[in-house]
Amino acid sequence: MKLGFHIDMALQKIVRILLPLLLIIVLLLTAHIVVKRMQSISFQTDANKSGASFWKERSFVVVGEGEGTPLQFPGPLDSWAGGETKQIRLTVPVVSPGDRLFLRMHFADSHESVPPLLEIALNGKAIDRRQVSKGAGEQPALWPGRGKPSRITVELPKLDRKGASLKIIIRSLEGSWVGFNKITVFSKVSVLETRAVKVLWVLLAVFYLYFLTFPGNFKRCRAKTKLLAHPVWGTIERSCRNPPAMAFITFIVVMTATGVIREDLIPFNADENKRIHLVTGDEPEYFLAAYSVAHDFDMDVSNNIRNKDWARFVTHDIWGTGHGSLNYFKRFAPKIKDVKQEEWGDMQLLVHRPALSVLLAPAAYSETRMRWWSYILISCFGATFLALIVLTASSAGIYPFMAAVTSTGFALTPPSLFYLNQAFPEIPMAMIIALVLVLMIKPDPWRLYATAVLICIAPWFSDRILLAAFILGIGCLALAKSGKERVVLVGMFATGAILLVNYYMFRFGVPWPIDHNPRVHASLSEIPFGLPRIFMDAGRGVVWLTPVLILAPSAFYAWWRSDESRILLWFLSTALAVTMLLISSHPDWTGGGGPTGRYGMVFIWLSLPAFLMWFKTGITITGKILFFSLLLFGVLEGYMVSVPAGWMYSKFHPLFQYGTIANWYGVLPNLAEYTTGSIIKAVAWFFFFTVLAISAVFPFKRTVGQ
Repeated sequence: MKLGFHIDMALQKIVRILLPLLLIIVLLLTAHIVVKRMQSISFQTDANKSGASFWKERSFVVVGEGEGTPLQFPGPLDSWAGGETKQIRLTVPVVSPGDRLFLRMHFADSHESVPPLLEIALNGKAIDRRQVSKGAGEQPALWPGRGKPSRITVELPKLDRKGASLKIIIRSLEGSWVGFNKITVFSKVSVLETRAVKVLWVLLAVFYLYFLTFPGNFKRCRAKTKLLAHPVWGTIERSCRNPPAMAFITFIVVMTATGVIREDLIPFNADENKRIHLVTGDEPEYFLAAYSVAHDFDMDVSNNIRNKDWARFVTHDIWGTGHGSLNYFKRFAPKIKDVKQEEWGDMQLLVHRPALSVLLAPAAYSETRMRWWSYILISCFGATFLALIVLTASSAGIYPFMAAVTSTGFALTPPSLFYLNQAFPEIPMAMIIALVLVLMIKPDPWRLYATAVLICIAPWFSDRILLAAFILGIGCLALAKSGKERVVLVGMFATGAILLVNYYMFRFGVPWPIDHNPRVHASLSEIPFGLPRIFMDAGRGVVWLTPVLILAPSAFYAWWRSDESRILLWFLSTALAVTMLLISSHPDWTGGGGPTGRYGMVFIWLSLPAFLMWFKTGITITGKILFFSLLLFGVLEGYMVSVPAGWMYSKFHPLFQYGTIANWYGVLPNLAEYTTGSIIKAVAWFFFFTVLAISAVFPFKRTVGQ
């Protein structure tokens, strides 16, 4: 009786804590649904699309997503443009049927006496005609100060089928020119929807108050539902204790989540123009090397460059500048320091992260859809390694359900969720190292041998893991229990190192590539500035991108207090410290606000084993509540940032740069420039996180049920 009373009281406390969290989650989700329906797509102006040189021999211009509209749009009275009707043809990406869509044209200025009469057509059918207001008639350079701005808004007919695209034509029927600021297509949510959301919020609040003010209600509801829920709960409980079932669920959840994002960001039927920068057009040498592996069975891509095989996945010659260019590889390849630009065309490309290209090679057989299948392969790789982490952690004594929830939660928070859809080498490398650490939790011989193989493979994905891999290799040797095991491990490590050094010597002329670019140098003087940025900066801090990392000190402390495999914890901590120092020593660190956010993948995934061990060794009720709350917040954040591409970054893809669009951005410390305000905010947040971390482990009381 006394035990049952205490259980009821504990459950009531948990419900009182979880219900407000549930209320907040539902509020965020429903609000996000409304916000998502209110998204807009803007077409900015392109100054090059103006004047007689552009319009004289052109009767129309096609504008796709991410492209600029004409700065000046002439009418039939403008002889300098040919004296004819002109058209702007807008292609708006896939939209949902039934939305109230509007076209809004923002004008910077127009002709002072005869502005144009515009006709708007949707999908080949004229829907409206509008007269532009008279402007100041100034030259384009004077529009910002002397122009007379105006705008026109036209409601578009509702679409009757799913996945439809808008083909909008703006035609100048009469009059002279008009100048654009931008053109926007946006949607509005109906009054009925907003009222339904408000009613739902009120009902949830009433539901919460019902349990908060009348504790007996919880007990009566629990008694009535216990009998009905027992068979279902029994099935769920058995599944949660089954490692293969949890591994399979992990795989399905991750593949489904990444698939949703892929559908949103990368249309399966992407035309030739959309293949530019879908999604990582800045490093296409990985794709070209993958194509060479699949079709030529080598990594000599000089013939592929000459044959323009790159045109199968990008539509422009990308070898002149940026990645793949001579200057790019001169940064860390002394072998080509004296090569001239005219000699570079017939030389093989120096592929410096070959494992990614080998991984993506099967996608090369799909030809023009190579990018699409490449992202599927990356997602499959990540989901498979997460499933292996769940199986390995379970066999090491960690509750399968907790291993699945923790691993999946890490994968579904940005930037991990986003980069699982990217052809970058850091996600595979980071997940390999995470599996290495989980294997080392229970260091029997065959696990250590598997660990050695993975440690040797990881640097082939990226040379940035070399130091951390070296430290973990020493840890692997330290965990070996016999001289025979150590001899085998040393032989495996030596073989891997010899193969890697030979590859780099042949390709680059150095044992491993070191970036010699003076603009991207590593300096010890940068570390005091770089470390706070890694964690706290508003646009790049990992604690905003993977919020559960706030509790990482608690997980490490609990692991240390448990007296279980402290030697592994020591090597893990050392590898983490080296990773953080390397990242923070670069002045261009942009940990979540750009492609270089993938550099933080190692730091994020190296923390995962500490959380798994926390659940094995014991975690307080408070720690569980904080852990699940922060993990759930990160998952919701990953969904909101990654799925609605236009919400964060409308041109190509979201890069997790929150920016001033977020209302709460102002309370986060912006450490791009160290001001008094940013330092105060950083210190305040640091103390807040410290309180959370301490409350998660004190008192250090283990709970039953693992």
